[in-house]
Amino acid sequence: MLSTMRAIGYVRVSTDKQADHGVSLEAQEAKIRAMAVVQGSEIVELIVDGGESAKNLNRPGMERLLSLVIVIYAIEALYSPTVGSPSGFEKALQNTVFFYAPFTVLFCLLERVEWTPQLLRNCLLLLAAMGIVFAGVAFVEYATRTVLFSSKLVDTNQLYTYFVVNSLFSDPNIFGRFV
Repeated sequence: MLSTMRAIGYVRVSTDKQADHGVSLEAQEAKIRAMAVVQGSEIVELIVDGGESAKNLNRPGMERLLSLVIVIYAIEALYSPTVGSPSGFEKALQNTVFFYAPFTVLFCLLERVEWTPQLLRNCLLLLAAMGIVFAGVAFVEYATRTVLFSSKLVDTNQLYTYFVVNSLFSDPNIFGRFV
C-alpha cells in the first residue's frame, strides 16, 4: 500500500487590496489544493502571507516555510541510505549539523542585512582579496612542494605525479570553484 504524499502550500499577495480582490489568497489556495488532488497529495499545512511584499524574504510565512523545508530535508536524510557509509544516520547528522543548519542561519542573517551599493562593493572586494590570498597560498605550496595545513594531502601527493595544493579546503572542488 502506497502512502499519500504530504505537501505544504504557500500563498502570498503583496498588498491588503490584493488579498481582498484581484488574485486572492482563496483563489491561490484553491489552485494549490486542486494541484494536490491531481498529484495525489495531501496538504498538511497551508502557509499564508497576506499583504506581504516580495521585496525581501522577511515574511512570517516564508520563514516558517524555510524552517519546515530544512526540517524535512534533515528528516529525509535520516531515512536515506548512504552508499559506502557505515551509518546513514551519521551522514545525515553531519549534513544536518554542518550543512543544513549553518546555511539556514546564514541565509536568515544575510536576508536581514540592508544591502547598499557600498556594502556590495566591499563584499566583492573581500571575495577578490580572499581569492588572491588562496591562489597565493596555492602558488607557494606548488613552488615549494610543501602542503601547509593538510597531512592527508601530503599522503595523497606521494601517490600522484601532479601536486595537490588545496590544503586550505578539505575538498579540492570547493577550492577550485572559489579561486
